[in-house]
Amino acid sequence: MAEVVEWIVDDAIGRLSVNLTPDVDPIPEPAGLRRSDGSSVYRHTGRDHYTSHRVLEAEQRIVALAGRHDGLAWSPDEVELSVLAAVLEGVRLKRGQEVLLVNAMATSGARVQLALAPAGSGKTTAMKVLASVWTEGGCNVLGLAPSAAAASALAEATGVPCETLAKFTHDLAVPDSELVGSIRPGTLVMIDEAGIADTLTLASVIELAVTRGASVRLIGDDRQLAAIGAGGLLRDIAATYGAIRLDELVRFTDAGEGEASLPLRDGNRAALGFYLDNDRVHVGDAASCLDDVFAAWSRERAGGRDCLMLAPTRELVRELNLRVQASRGVVGGPVGLADGCSAHRGDVVISRRNDRRLGVSGTDWVKNGDRWIVTDVRADGALSVRHATSRLHATLPAAYVSEHVELGYASTVHTAQGITTDVVHGIVTGTEDRQMLYTMLTRGRVANHAHIVLTDEPTHALPSPTVERAMTATEVLEGILARDGAAVSATSTRTRATSPAAQLQDAVARYADAVALATSQLRANPDLAEPGPLPWLAGIPSEAAAHSAWGRYLAARSRRVSSLAAEVGERSRAAGVDGEVRRRPHQRAAPRAGRLASSHRRRRGRANDGRPDATR
Repeated sequence: MAEVVEWIVDDAIGRLSVNLTPDVDPIPEPAGLRRSDGSSVYRHTGRDHYTSHRVLEAEQRIVALAGRHDGLAWSPDEVELSVLAAVLEGVRLKRGQEVLLVNAMATSGARVQLALAPAGSGKTTAMKVLASVWTEGGCNVLGLAPSAAAASALAEATGVPCETLAKFTHDLAVPDSELVGSIRPGTLVMIDEAGIADTLTLASVIELAVTRGASVRLIGDDRQLAAIGAGGLLRDIAATYGAIRLDELVRFTDAGEGEASLPLRDGNRAALGFYLDNDRVHVGDAASCLDDVFAAWSRERAGGRDCLMLAPTRELVRELNLRVQASRGVVGGPVGLADGCSAHRGDVVISRRNDRRLGVSGTDWVKNGDRWIVTDVRADGALSVRHATSRLHATLPAAYVSEHVELGYASTVHTAQGITTDVVHGIVTGTEDRQMLYTMLTRGRVANHAHIVLTDEPTHALPSPTVERAMTATEVLEGILARDGAAVSATSTRTRATSPAAQLQDAVARYADAVALATSQLRANPDLAEPGPLPWLAGIPSEAAAHSAWGRYLAARSRRVSSLAAEVGERSRAAGVDGEVRRRPHQRAAPRAGRLASSHRRRRGRANDGRPDATR
């Protein structure tokens, strides 16, 4: 069996996959820098990133289509008439960025165009007016979104037919599909929440639309949670052709909170000042944070505000849900749910699977993410429910309830993306990334609170002279902001991995390791060395330079560093990058090199990072 598994893996990697991060270093390592199996110590588990030829080609085709400008372009006068008509109809359209978005997307003639909109920027208002430009000009509009909830919200906001991307791709194989057939020359296809859509799905929609003479407008946020599948395409389009960017926020009642959300979105630690200074950050252990979030939720609800409890994991969500249910005085029975909890009359539940067979009205059906109030628990295990927002009624069959219904007082952050409420109280464990924290702290109009789980245990299991205490809430939040979990496309991953800058960083590390190892093995005198290939890198000791094996290897390593440094410098100067900024990324390798040969460098009066020590 092991041989079969190995054969399958080798075939998948060798024949069906593309290595995006190959080792492009041409210099073979000496025995001291190789493992017992002969492999380089610089190739370790997890370093190689693979994708399929299909994904890579899809990315390249979409980016190429975004460069075409042979689509339908409306005149500025036609756009202005649509904007004026919308204002007369009561649409509250800001004369600044929203009008700019409508103008740019309607007059460009681009086949594929991107708008990046932060949370709370009021993008749906602009999309409504953009759609009216097309419809008033005699053309049709189709809205698409990754989730049924987002598609429903888009339809309500714009008044145009909207569907899920999954339904559209399903219908591509359906003969005479009315949905697919609605795309024709002049059609506008608006894809909302495009950052959550995976690359292959976007490719299938965009390519069909452009082939049929339609135009596509992508609206999304590349700083919120990304697609589960291959993603990162929005950043590639923005980097290649630019994007329309919205930065005026309308969601937040506290202007300061809205302003703080923008640097938070960028991972800027300065954003934390608002949350810390305005009592938006609370601390405790795991149990007390759960209690505090529930208590805050209860207070907000009692005060007439809609409040959402958020957590990063389903386990924490379940704990919050059980606390609410226990406060209602019910435990266990009568109907078991998919999360292991139970539902009673009056409970809030959430449906976790789209099912078009479960109608709610003539045009609506039960969707993933819908929240319901249980109005009756039937003897067969079915639930009679009322939608929490529309107040429409539905019946959820027993089989659906047991597999796809959970208590809905609290939600995961992923489930909450796209939701707007009054107040948010969310649990933060410290394992989240920047995108999850930003999404959590931008759902609430009035206030967004983070409850940080702190422990009394040190952050490192092994004793450390520099880490002798638990982290503070500020340090936890700073660590999260530094953790960028944004999706990166396969194309960008390959480009970055093989760029001269990335190769230089790797070459510096290999050179420094080799000098340190050779100096140690040969017991060479580091004082007898010429200057290194970079001002802050140690030179090659004369004994090592004269050695039959080490000499050639170290010389080749030095030449590679010098060559790559010259290439990076030339490219940076061409791009107008300051020299000090240019040096910073490649100095990351210096501390590691310093640790390997610190004793030699201290004798030479050098700091542990390989550069001259100004204190000596």
